Amino acid sequence: MTAQLIQVLLVVNDRATALTLERLLQEVALHRPIGTAPLGPVFRVQWAASLADTLEQLGRGSIDAVLLDLSLPDSQGLETFTRAHAMAPHVPIIVLTETDDDTLAIRAVRAGAQDYLIKGHVDGDLLAHSIRYAIERQRVEEVIRQHNEELDAFAHTVAHDLKNPLTTILTFANLVEEDLAAGTPGESALRYAQLISQNARKMQSIVEELLLLAGVRRTEVVAVAPLDMGSIVKEALQRLNPMIEEREAQVLLPASWPPALGYAPWMEEIWVNYVSNAIKYGGRPPRVELGARKLDNGMALFGVHDNGRGLTPEEQGRLFTPFTRLDQVSTQGHGLGLSIVRRIVEKMGGHVGVESEPGQGSTFFFTLPGVPGPS
Repeated sequence: MTAQLIQVLLVVNDRATALTLERLLQEVALHRPIGTAPLGPVFRVQWAASLADTLEQLGRGSIDAVLLDLSLPDSQGLETFTRAHAMAPHVPIIVLTETDDDTLAIRAVRAGAQDYLIKGHVDGDLLAHSIRYAIERQRVEEVIRQHNEELDAFAHTVAHDLKNPLTTILTFANLVEEDLAAGTPGESALRYAQLISQNARKMQSIVEELLLLAGVRRTEVVAVAPLDMGSIVKEALQRLNPMIEEREAQVLLPASWPPALGYAPWMEEIWVNYVSNAIKYGGRPPRVELGARKLDNGMALFGVHDNGRGLTPEEQGRLFTPFTRLDQVSTQGHGLGLSIVRRIVEKMGGHVGVESEPGQGSTFFFTLPGVPGPS
C-alpha cells in the first residue's frame, strides 16, 4: 500500500527552526515499524520565510497544510494568518506560537485556524497528528459548508416554487368568495375553482418531489435489480397522458431496451421528469424521442430527445446542479427535478448529462450498470 503524501508549507523566519520541524516530520515516517499497515503519511515540506513568499506558494496550489509562524519580517500578528487564510481559504493552517502568545493563537483559531502549537514544545508525533487532524477537520468543515449552502438554496427554491401556486389559489379563492357573497356564482366561479384545483395539484407535485428527495438522501445503500424498462416507461407515460394529450405531443419509443440494473420506483420518477421537461420545453407540437443502447463499458445508456430550441453552453452548465432553475418557460416547472434525477442515478451507480445545440433540440441522458451476461 502506498503511503499518503502530505504537502506541508512551513512558514518560519528562522531556518534552524524550519530544519528542526522538517526533521521531526521525516522521523515520524522513518521510525514507523516495517510492515505496519496502513502506512503512515509521508510529509514533503516546503519552506517560506516571509508572508510574500507564503502567498506566492499558496497561490500555486498543491499545498495540503500550513504551519504558520505569525511573526515574519513583512507581517506581524493576526494579519499574517488573515492574509494567508484569504489566499487559500480551503487549506488548513496550524499556527506556531511562542510560549506567551496563547491569546494571539486563540484569536487565530477563532478566525479560522485549525490548531496552534507552541514552538519548542512539540515532537514528531504531535506535529504529524496535528497536521492530519487539521486536514481532516478542514475536510469535514468543507462538507458542512457545502451542505449548508445546499440547504439554503433548497429552502429558497422550495419557497419560490410553492409561493406562485399558493398566490394563485388565494387570489381565485377570494374571487369565489366574493361571487358567493354577492349571490351571483356562475361560470366564472367554476373557472376559478378549476384554477384553484390546478394549482393545488402543482403544489402537491412539489411536495411529492420533496418527499422523494428526502427518501433518496436518507438511503445509503440501494437494492438494485434487473429492470423491466418497457413497463416502467409505460407507467411513466400513463401518468403524463393528460399533458401529452393537452400539448398534442408525439412520443416515440425504441424497439427494445438494453438490460440494466436499478431501483424501479425511482426509475419511473426519472422518466416522468425527463419526458415532462421534453414536452414543456419542446417544439409546438412537441416531438419526444426516447432512446437506449448498450455501451462498450458494460453500462446502459438511456435518453430523451426533444425538438425544442436547444440550450446554450451556459444553460447546460446550470443543469443538474443542486436546486437551480432553468428559466426557459417562466411559468412552468420547478427547480427540484433535475437535482433529484442526478441524485437517484448516482445512487444507482450511473451518471447524468445533456447534449444540446441551439436550434437542434436537447438530449437528456442517464446511464445505469448493465446486467452481467453469462460467464
